[in-house]
Amino acid sequence: MLKTRGLYFSYRPEGGTPFALAGIDLEIYRGQHTAIIGPSGSGKTTLLKHFNGLLGPTRGEVLVSGRTTSCTSQLPSIRRICAMIFQNPDNQLVATTVEEEIAFGLENYRVDPKKIREQVDWAMGKLNISHLAAYPPHLLSGGQKRKVAVASAIAMQPQCLLADEPSSMLDPDSRRELQELLRSLQRELGLTLLQVTHYLEEAALADRVLLLDRGRVTADGPPEKVLTDLGRLHAAGLTSSTAAELAALLREEGLALPAGIVQNQELVDSLCLLKPSG
Repeated sequence: MLKTRGLYFSYRPEGGTPFALAGIDLEIYRGQHTAIIGPSGSGKTTLLKHFNGLLGPTRGEVLVSGRTTSCTSQLPSIRRICAMIFQNPDNQLVATTVEEEIAFGLENYRVDPKKIREQVDWAMGKLNISHLAAYPPHLLSGGQKRKVAVASAIAMQPQCLLADEPSSMLDPDSRRELQELLRSLQRELGLTLLQVTHYLEEAALADRVLLLDRGRVTADGPPEKVLTDLGRLHAAGLTSSTAAELAALLREEGLALPAGIVQNQELVDSLCLLKPSG
C-alpha cells in the first residue's frame, strides 16, 4: 500500500546538511500494523510525513496505493487515503466544538452535509466521545484531545492511519487506553496503521517493527526479532520492552526461557512453565 524507492530527504538540500532520510526502500502492506522506533533525530516523523505528502522527497519516490506524492494533483486523494494524527493534538485542533472539529476535514472535501452528520456521529461513537460533541476542544484533557484527533481522522474513512507518537504526554492508563483503541480500530476497520512510538512496549504489539537510526532503516521484522536484538537497540541508545530486557537478564542467570519474549504476558507465562530446580 505504501512504498518508498531510494528515498532521500534533507530539510536544507542547498546547504549541504546531512540527509534526514538516507536511501530508504520500504513496502508497507495493506492492513499491517507497523511500529517505527529509533532515537531522537533518526527520521521517524520525517518518514511518516512523506506518506501523506506533508514532505516531498529530495531524491527518490514515495507511492501511496500507486499514487506518487511528487505529483501535486495527487495529494488530495493521497490525504484521503492516509490520515495523520500529530504528536501534539493542539497542532491540529482548529474548531470551536468537538463535532465541528471532526466535521472540518469532510467539509473541506465538500462532502454532502447529511453524510457529514452521519460520519461525525459514527466517529464520535467509535471513540466514546459523543457526550463531548458541544465542548470546546481546547478545554479537554490530553487523553480526550487525542480521541478527538483520532475521531477526526477516521471520520474521513481513510485506508491508512499515520500516528506520530499518539500516546506521548499521556499518563500510563490513558496511554494504554488509547493504544487499545487504535489497535481495535485497526482490526475492525481493516486500517493500515503506521505508528511512530518511543514506548517499545507499544512496538511489541505491532505486526512489524522498523528501527531507524540516522535516517536509515537498520532493522526490519516482527517484534520478537527486532526487539530482542538488544545489542543493536542499545547501540542506537534505546532500551527494549521491559519483558525483553528482563528475559535477557534472567537467561544470564541460567533460566531456560524461550527466545522472542517481548510482551509482559509472554514472560509471565514462560516463567510459570519453568520446572523448579532440584
